[in-house]
Amino acid sequence: MHAALNILLLVAVVGFVTAAARRIGWNEPLALDWGSVVKPYHQAVVSAIRASDPDNVIILGTPTWSQGIDQAQRDAMAAALEKAGKKGSSIHVYPDAGHGFHADYRSSYNEADAKDGWARMLAHFKANGVV
Repeated sequence: MHAALNILLLVAVVGFVTAAARRIGWNEPLALDWGSVVKPYHQAVVSAIRASDPDNVIILGTPTWSQGIDQAQRDAMAAALEKAGKKGSSIHVYPDAGHGFHADYRSSYNEADAKDGWARMLAHFKANGVV
């Protein structure tokens, strides 16, 4: 019976999302502010879901289809590095680089940022005895 309920729920959710996308253009990046709009929305949705199922897997995105994941995680990653005592590590964000910016076969390839990122990674590896 549990599997049948999951299938019914999936059909209902797909139907809702499809109708919403047709009616209001849902799932289009709107360049909304992470801290004042998107994050509070996510927190409210997660709280509502967790009230019913604390173990449910929840996938949340950013205003740019999760291409700007640094917005959501930068502070948490920096805090984790500091807590772990990783003083030689750093987080560098390339604001003009899109998803797949290091893949030279994609239209999103950003040569300057890709080369800089590669050089930074090699320098970090060398400084920490990896290469």
